[in-house]
Amino acid sequence: MKNITLFKLLLLLAPIQCIDFIPNWLILFFTMILSFSIFINIHQIIFIPLIIGSSYQIIKDFGYNLQPESAISFLNLVLLMKFLSKSTEKQTHYTLGFLWIGTFALFNTNIYYLFYLIISLVIIIFIFPFSKDDLFKLDNIKIDKKFIFAILKSVPLILLLFFIFPRFYGFLPSANKTIQGQIGYSTKINNSSISNLSLSSQTAFYAEMEQIISPENLYWRGRIHNFTDGYNWRKQDQLVTKNKIKLSNSGNEIEYTLKYEQDLGGDLILLDTPSRIVEGNIRYYEQRRYKTYHTYRKNKKATIKAKSKLAGKLEQKKIDKEFYLQLPDFKPKLLLQMNKKFENLPANELISKFRDYIIKEKFVYSLNPGRMNTLNDFINKKIGYCTHYASLLGIILRLNNIPARLVSGFQGAQYNDIGKYYIVRSNDAHAWIEYFDNNQWNRVDPTSFISPNRVLLGGDQFLTSSQTTTREKNRFTLFDEARKYFNYLNYRLALFMDSFDRDSQSQIAKMFKLSLKQFYLIGLIMIAILSGLILRSRKNKINKKLDEIDTLFHKFSKKLEKEKIQIYESDSVTIIKTKINQIENHKKYEDFLDAYQKSRYSKNKDHQKLSQLYDQL
Repeated sequence: MKNITLFKLLLLLAPIQCIDFIPNWLILFFTMILSFSIFINIHQIIFIPLIIGSSYQIIKDFGYNLQPESAISFLNLVLLMKFLSKSTEKQTHYTLGFLWIGTFALFNTNIYYLFYLIISLVIIIFIFPFSKDDLFKLDNIKIDKKFIFAILKSVPLILLLFFIFPRFYGFLPSANKTIQGQIGYSTKINNSSISNLSLSSQTAFYAEMEQIISPENLYWRGRIHNFTDGYNWRKQDQLVTKNKIKLSNSGNEIEYTLKYEQDLGGDLILLDTPSRIVEGNIRYYEQRRYKTYHTYRKNKKATIKAKSKLAGKLEQKKIDKEFYLQLPDFKPKLLLQMNKKFENLPANELISKFRDYIIKEKFVYSLNPGRMNTLNDFINKKIGYCTHYASLLGIILRLNNIPARLVSGFQGAQYNDIGKYYIVRSNDAHAWIEYFDNNQWNRVDPTSFISPNRVLLGGDQFLTSSQTTTREKNRFTLFDEARKYFNYLNYRLALFMDSFDRDSQSQIAKMFKLSLKQFYLIGLIMIAILSGLILRSRKNKINKKLDEIDTLFHKFSKKLEKEKIQIYESDSVTIIKTKINQIENHKKYEDFLDAYQKSRYSKNKDHQKLSQLYDQL
């Protein structure tokens, strides 16, 4: 494999790893351009309209707003055009390539991308000394110390830019996108549109707390769905009501820190039952009628500190009963037949009888039930996942004049005792029912009736363990401790990178007894000075090369004097070629002159090739 091919393959991996953060078409565009450039040279005339078209699409996709994501997308378009240009020097070529890989770190703040960044730098350092057509062979490796120094010189500048560059409030990285068809959190319950769900161990959020929570309290409450078409559920705003909701005095209060990694549609998922949010790095609001919390800015990672009461209850003296009894006019025959077994029963008895019924009728929990367009299909097939059972129980409760609503969120998590935090994954996504009885909202999870291990183990552990053989389980246990440490490092890195904001800069400024404005001003002066030193170093380097080129030309003129040919300062290259036409090996002299003209007056100050041609004279 040739060096240039290896280099471009390295570049290809960067945007592919950011599929959750930037538009899919842009990743495809980057991939196609880099792939084609391996086999063919893309002419600038073709490339320029592609860049213009892509720039317009980026502006359109980001709603004509300049955001960190759109700014980095523009920067990468410029870098792509620059390092695919034929006129770009080899050192600049690889340096820009490393910058290309580094810019995507804004989106990927996990430790895996950091490893990729370091490995890429090492490989680029190794392949840099070779020419475009040299093969990448370990026995040919000669590390260019000057190139390494050039890279290391940029490290202080990168650090200054990270720590000192002014941040505005809400300067948060993009959250991971959920993929349709995979298990995960959803802001709507669409039972009729999804037939099967595939597993996803993608991290949804971290929850840092000192104590371990029992499974029956490990519910992470998200969105309230109060409107149903008889099978699917969604949120519908309630008319303004004066009936206040409050948290009961029962239950132990716990404080914890949440770091969200996934796009949760603007919902802030809190440990059930939420008390309040203490602080956060993103603007939020509370929907008091449901005791739920939401952000003003969607699709962003965020970190908040909150309090919840374990085994707490949400109390209301009075509710808009009709609002929580809403049902469509049409009701399936199978549903009405089933409901006869639960008629005129109080809430607790109805739920107990419902549990006995679905166990007796051998209902099954599965992520792959197949397409079931209606509630009738589900009752007939008797197989489904949490949203099917929550939907069925919610409708049964409403049919029997018991106010009910469906809640989507997460249940379960894996505790990391090294870092004292829970990892909540997409596989832990869950849905359950809250029903109103005795002036309070009570949680009931119908999934626990047919699959109690789903609740005891949590979603990720239950679902992945059922897919793993005994032999694999034994092998995985050997790496559990190492994985805990690795996950802890990954969590800490992501927490630091994503949470370093204006407040963090204020704390650093206070350490040096500076105001935030002074901190920014001094930082920007330092960045300007460092940038100037780097540019001056670059200029001195060019001047040094020019001196070496001019020295070679002076030697060349002395050699011509021995051939009785006199060269004057006013002579052009064309005149000199005419003078040396009488020399026997005049072709070699002309090659030297051509190389001198190219080295002296073009961007590529290559004195080494000129020196080789001089030696051949």
